[in-house]
Amino acid sequence: MAVEHGADFVRVALMKSTEGDAIVALMRRSGHPVTITDRGAYWMLEAPDEIAVDVEELSDEVGEDVSVEDILVTFTSYAGRAEVDGDIVRVTSRFLQLDDAEPGATGS
Repeated sequence: MAVEHGADFVRVALMKSTEGDAIVALMRRSGHPVTITDRGAYWMLEAPDEIAVDVEELSDEVGEDVSVEDILVTFTSYAGRAEVDGDIVRVTSRFLQLDDAEPGATGS
């Protein structure tokens, strides 16, 4: 599935590994508009808005415990803003600090 490129577009390069291949399998089944390209030594994932990986889902896919750190090592590079939120690792196009700020709050 082709997706448009723009300011709200993110990319993740994944090392080809047990975890990387499992992330690709999860993305293919997710139904999200993710373009996956085999670049030989690595996978390139491209999507509008965000790419997110849940540690528990990945552990189930791999068949053994996977940590947030394992996912971060597999993300060899990315374009977007990276965030770890509990057991979710995501690369997003959002400005996370601005989105988390209280409405009407001003900086000091």
